[in-house]
Amino acid sequence: MNEIDTYLYSGFLDAGKTSFIQDNLFHDYFYRHGSTLILCFEEGEQAYEEAALSERRGSVSFYEGNETVRDFCLREIARVKPDRVIIEDNVMIPDLSESLPDVLRIRAKTSLISGVTLAPFFRNLKPQFTQVLKDANLVLFNRVSDKESLAAYSTPFRLINPRASYLWQSPMGYHEKAFGIPLTYDKNDSVLTIREEDYACFYLDSLESPEDYSGKTVELTLQIQDEPVPDDTFVFGGRKVFTCCFADIQNLGFFIRKEESFQPERYSWVHISAKAYTASVFHQKRLCLSVQNAEQTAPPKQELIGLESRGNT
Repeated sequence: MNEIDTYLYSGFLDAGKTSFIQDNLFHDYFYRHGSTLILCFEEGEQAYEEAALSERRGSVSFYEGNETVRDFCLREIARVKPDRVIIEDNVMIPDLSESLPDVLRIRAKTSLISGVTLAPFFRNLKPQFTQVLKDANLVLFNRVSDKESLAAYSTPFRLINPRASYLWQSPMGYHEKAFGIPLTYDKNDSVLTIREEDYACFYLDSLESPEDYSGKTVELTLQIQDEPVPDDTFVFGGRKVFTCCFADIQNLGFFIRKEESFQPERYSWVHISAKAYTASVFHQKRLCLSVQNAEQTAPPKQELIGLESRGNT
């Protein structure tokens, strides 16, 4: 069986997935470019208009739970023989995306989040929320009347998935960028002192705009970590951050150029003053650090930077 282009839509119950999928399928593009099979793993209050879908060469199949996810998908694909597949996710089914057959080639993942349930779900269902955000290309917030209320979620969401585009759907229906990165320091300063509470913001903004820091002096405390490096001229140093639980710990750090006077031991803690510059690392533009001064220091009282309390508004 040939691979089939597949588009995954994720989100909690009543996040607006069904309406969003139907609105897309009713565009002429899908009708003119082949048939579409929707594999639905969750039924919310909004029902699919199956007659209207049929007119657009679309059909929907519902997972009943009496067979494996893989068998259900393969059976319906063989029956319908679609040109593309859309999957309406159910985040309460553990490892659903990992259970899909290999014939389904995920081309894009869109996650929808309702402002009605955003705060309580993020507070109480963080592992599931992480699955919603993980690997998403687009995260769309709907039913959020005030875009400014999303600012508290900027850092934890971007740490879970820094590559996604985050959009806010206004009550009038137009879309715009949901939030930026709320910096806790002035990055226009020529010398930046990065405190523990600044680290996550500094790391994320350096990924998005590394050139803004090029040429600046950065002072911060980090741990030399045992991570792969491009070559022997660099070490990798950073901080460990967890966004929802201790099972979700990430190493967020920078490539630091080794100098004759800077040969740190692995896992040691150092406070450095370094000149920041941009370089291509693994084919991506990244912010790197060239040490000007370094001294070994004691580990901080909290070696893990936790974001578990943010966004609980």
